Amino acid sequence: MISSGIRRSIPIVPLVLLLAQVSHADNVVVPGERVGAVKLGATLAQVRALLGSPTKTTKWKSGETQDSFMGTKPPVDEYGSEKYPRRNLVVIYRAGKVVQIEFNSPAFRTSKGISLKSSLQDFRRAYGSPKAQALAMLDEGGGGYVAYYYDSVANGIAFSFGTQDYFDATITPVELRIHKRGAKVLPDPGGKPQKAGEEVPIGTINKGAG
Repeated sequence: MISSGIRRSIPIVPLVLLLAQVSHADNVVVPGERVGAVKLGATLAQVRALLGSPTKTTKWKSGETQDSFMGTKPPVDEYGSEKYPRRNLVVIYRAGKVVQIEFNSPAFRTSKGISLKSSLQDFRRAYGSPKAQALAMLDEGGGGYVAYYYDSVANGIAFSFGTQDYFDATITPVELRIHKRGAKVLPDPGGKPQKAGEEVPIGTINKGAG
């Protein structure tokens, strides 16, 4: 799920046991197929046999089931803010089978080198021109942000993040989402579609400052 921790960098930290279980064979992401050992098309029972019980299970109004497997809470700084996003792996099922896998661990990467450290520019170089989708969202604190999904439909991978401001193609994702090739990414529920108009050319943000 996209959070409103909007443009924070994600440092590499030791993976929690849960994500180590997922990646015991490898850390490879194959768009349109799998994230480590978790595969599209697997049953709910197969995923839970691999990962154990989810931290949280949510039923979507559209009929999908979402299992969230959360890592341990990260340490906080002197102001009480988390030093980095909590690691999570989200698995979405339709009719009892996996249709989408979402992750925010920088340990995983595709054969083309795309990971949580990659920029939108890197993503485009690897997977062509993704389709952009923007949804207005409310966060848990009552504030708002815009969730963006840059979806390479043909390859089965989407680059997602939240923003409250303009951004350029140097932005990095909050999550990467793997789905069936030829199918569209499933966005977080509850969003209101809007025009995807916040992206600006590289070099134009804060131009002339300092």
